[in-house]
Amino acid sequence: MVWLCLSATIRCNEEFVLIVIYGASGHTGSLIAKELHKQDLPFAMAGRNLGRLEKAAQQTGTSDLRVADVDDPKSLQEIFEDADVVINCAGPFSSIGQNVISAALAADSHYLDTTGEQEFVRDCYERFESASRQARRVVVNACAFEVALGDWAAHVAAEALGNVPLDELTISYAFDSLSPTKGTQLSILDALGKQGVRWDDGRWIRVAPGSERRDVEYPHPFGPRVALSFPSPEVITLPRHVNSARIQTYISIGADSPITRAAAAIAPVLSPMLSPLLGPLLRSTIGAIAESTIRANEPSVPKAGRFALVAQATAGQDQAQCAISGEDIYALSAGIITLAAERLENEGELCGVLAPSEILSPLDALEEIASLHQLYLELP
Repeated sequence: MVWLCLSATIRCNEEFVLIVIYGASGHTGSLIAKELHKQDLPFAMAGRNLGRLEKAAQQTGTSDLRVADVDDPKSLQEIFEDADVVINCAGPFSSIGQNVISAALAADSHYLDTTGEQEFVRDCYERFESASRQARRVVVNACAFEVALGDWAAHVAAEALGNVPLDELTISYAFDSLSPTKGTQLSILDALGKQGVRWDDGRWIRVAPGSERRDVEYPHPFGPRVALSFPSPEVITLPRHVNSARIQTYISIGADSPITRAAAAIAPVLSPMLSPLLGPLLRSTIGAIAESTIRANEPSVPKAGRFALVAQATAGQDQAQCAISGEDIYALSAGIITLAAERLENEGELCGVLAPSEILSPLDALEEIASLHQLYLELP
């Protein structure tokens, strides 16, 4: 349900509009700052380390730098006090995100983030729905390459079947390679120790990552691939605006080969056995060592690898598909969240914890992002 708060007013009706990026010194945060600067949108760069913020700000000429520790609610709220929209790209979100959302709402600001963590998104719907409605503000998770594109594409595919109740809705990703940022690596490490969920007959069912496989025909240059289930947040966002009996997300990484096909065949057998062991292992000294190693490594610039995404909606014998392909997922994420921030700057009615498709028209958003970032877009 989309909540309408008709009495809401935001500071965009006043003379000054401001977007504050928390985690602005990281790779994704810096790209978002550049995108906001290119769009001539006023913004401030915020984070936990002034030196890193100053270095990142040199690329945009920004002088408005703000420092606050994520564990200091008062200082967080203070740096958001004049913000219309807070963009959070500091991960892992499971340990950082809720403090930033609380501070943004306390400061009377809308909130957006770039998370791809399924459990965090589910927790946000449960924890912040009432608080965001009472504050007359919007909280939107996952306004980035992962989730926003899938959420929009799946909605468009479902709509092509006439918005009838669906039997199944799937979103399948493919990558030719992955070169994640430090923040993404930490989020992946956190997610490895948790079972994900799929949507099944009106409720979320726990399922081990990799326990389901699917043959997917991806757009060029990927072609047919075997994909394995993984816990992406579309499983959480889509039931809010699409009626489907089953929703699941899948992923395929690396070139198709006999080895990858063999691994995909074995994974559904091994995954349910290994998944319960990973949680305790990653919470042990081994997990702590892995996390400290990631944090200690010098951040590298991710490679602009290619990706593809296919959303398929099925109702009886009828099927509709929306497919996307392109490259540079981090620059794409910056473009997506900038588009969402522009929407919220001029929004006076919506409030609550919403999915990307509830703040932007899915078809319009896909077409605009595809045009801006030279994406291949196949509509149903």
